[in-house]
Amino acid sequence: MTARRLCLTLWLCCWGFPASAADLLLVIDDIGNNRALGEQLLTLPAPVNMAFLPHTPYAARLATKAAAQGHTVLLHAPMANKSGAKLGPGGLYPEMSKDEFDATLNADLDAIPAVSGLNNHMGSLLTQDCERMGWVMAIARQRQLFFIDSRTTTATCARQAALQAGVPVLGRDVFLDNDRSAEALARQFDKAVAIASKYGKAVLIGHPYPETITFLQQRLSQPASSSWQLAALNDRLAVTTAAKHRLASLTTTRNMSHRKGDGEGNGASNEDHSDNDTAVVHTADADPQFLKHQTGRPESLSTAADQSIGILRLPTSNSSRLLRIHLQP
Repeated sequence: MTARRLCLTLWLCCWGFPASAADLLLVIDDIGNNRALGEQLLTLPAPVNMAFLPHTPYAARLATKAAAQGHTVLLHAPMANKSGAKLGPGGLYPEMSKDEFDATLNADLDAIPAVSGLNNHMGSLLTQDCERMGWVMAIARQRQLFFIDSRTTTATCARQAALQAGVPVLGRDVFLDNDRSAEALARQFDKAVAIASKYGKAVLIGHPYPETITFLQQRLSQPASSSWQLAALNDRLAVTTAAKHRLASLTTTRNMSHRKGDGEGNGASNEDHSDNDTAVVHTADADPQFLKHQTGRPESLSTAADQSIGILRLPTSNSSRLLRIHLQP
């Protein structure tokens, strides 16, 4: 089939469809150097998405346990930063040759059992290097992994590189623990829940600090909410191999406020969301699974009689969004 252009316009529907719980995608970074804190993280109710630093003393055994308990395992890939902070073993630097870069990233991935995806550790320098992020995504695609952009710089091109490679991708919405006081942790957690409730999902990134673990143990032990649920990235970003290979490129334009600067995994600002997303997709087919991993959890996909317009219904906590698909030769 010849390539078609799909113009996808997403808007909030103002009349009722069945509501569903929003997805809170909780990611914990920097796991692997401290066994005791890692073991405490494993007591959190699944699913939590746990990102392990490569070649650290306890990463492999903790990742194996995490996967066995129903958590999603990520590589927390060390990437070059503007400040020159040390990355530790397995670091990815822009001065590396492609062969050295690829070998390092593959070794990092091989060091983490049951890995389903990866995100960036630091990376304010490397994630704005679109060529090298393309190298990252080529390996992610080959190994059928997803990518989470921690957004440690406003100049990141990780999402663009992932979409061009056909790699499932999401970006960080909120950092949980820049301030580790109980009040600040609660405020950031509630902010993530509010984003998830409005937009269907939110990515909340924290770290294995004692204060963070104590807060999460208490907060997640409370009675389950009907408005949000913990969600596994490997479930929400699942995409068929066929859909990946049919994807040629995707560009997305968002109507949202300017993203403020943030630090190496510790920035205080968060993305402002919009009800209006527009994307232009070049693909060999309108694959529902591809649309699913880019836009949410579709309840249904119906297509008009002339096969030129489809409607994808996406549930949120208080309404449904509709994605209108125009297929143009």
